[in-house]
Amino acid sequence: MTWTPKLSDWFVDTYLEAPPPRRWLVQDMIPLGTVGLLVAQGKAGKGVATLDLALKVAGPSTIPVSTAFGRPIATKGPAVVFCGEDHKDEIHRRLEALDPGKLKRKGARALYVVSIPSAGRGAFNVTRRDGSDIAPSLNWLELMEQLEKLKPVLEVFDPLQKFTRADITKSPEDAVGVVEAFADHATKIDAAVILTHHTRKQDNPKVPIASAAEARALIRGVGALVDSVRWAYMLWPMVREQAQRAAAKFMGDPPGAEPAPDAWYCGAMVASNAPHSAEVEAYHRDPRSGLLTYMDERQRMELRSRAREELLLAIEAAYRKDRPFQRTSNSDGLWERRGELPASCVALGRRKLEILAGEMVDKHELQVYRRDKGARRYLRPAPAADATPDPPLLAGTN
Repeated sequence: MTWTPKLSDWFVDTYLEAPPPRRWLVQDMIPLGTVGLLVAQGKAGKGVATLDLALKVAGPSTIPVSTAFGRPIATKGPAVVFCGEDHKDEIHRRLEALDPGKLKRKGARALYVVSIPSAGRGAFNVTRRDGSDIAPSLNWLELMEQLEKLKPVLEVFDPLQKFTRADITKSPEDAVGVVEAFADHATKIDAAVILTHHTRKQDNPKVPIASAAEARALIRGVGALVDSVRWAYMLWPMVREQAQRAAAKFMGDPPGAEPAPDAWYCGAMVASNAPHSAEVEAYHRDPRSGLLTYMDERQRMELRSRAREELLLAIEAAYRKDRPFQRTSNSDGLWERRGELPASCVALGRRKLEILAGEMVDKHELQVYRRDKGARRYLRPAPAADATPDPPLLAGTN
């Protein structure tokens, strides 16, 4: 479709008033009314990250302000996630891991998670070829009618390649045509549309990526794909030495300790039409949900504080059930029974978890006691001053 602008509508005096502020879905990262890319290698966690974002965006207003990618979520409302590869059961498991109390799902304003494979009707293509051009498909036009009624503030298409047959890896014209199909829709309903996409293989994966510019060069496909979107954020795995430094900085691991595999990632804004920081950021994978969690000094302190609170509750619950924990043991130790502990505690790792429990004993938040006059020593919460005395205490933190 072609058109001719009417110049009289665009005289410079139309720009004399104060400019409108940018409207964000995620502050200073994802603007509303635009199309952007979330890029990472396969199995990095793009699908989990976008599900988590959708849960927070569409979650009930009673839940405090949430963050995504280390930034505040600025707009809440309906969200739709289209999963081109994951089946319904896998999506269900991911949602349960991200929202174990079901608080976000039960009170969601309007959250839809569509599994294209489980729908059983084959591929869903947003575009079709019209001669040499790329045009919206009839299916996409029908779906847009539903979306325009719902007016979501967030739409996710994961991954982009599953929603088009256009050659976005080799043809600049195809890449531009596909993005335009999404962009027209995003502008019309003022939604943030996220397309997830893959990286190409790095020539030498043992060499660290040092900057956002280096990361951008690894995005699969033609440069026109990135040039056509309004923003692009990329995640990539840290090399071993980077992961060791991050684990020492944020988790207190000993220098040079072997990091957990696939646990540490870098992230950076590699393209944006808005002013932005190209600083490389650190992410750590939550061992329970698989979510890559943004890390900074504040986050490190919050994680430790939450782990302390949740460890105390877990130890109290086990004590009330007459199945108390030991700090260290071959059977009842905290780490040996980590399946009963919250993710915040497991994320600390064995050494820091046991050290934390020892600190809590030293600060009289926990007590060590013998059970049934046996030799083994167990953990329990320190009773209130007016509580009925429990079995005899022991000195020490073992």
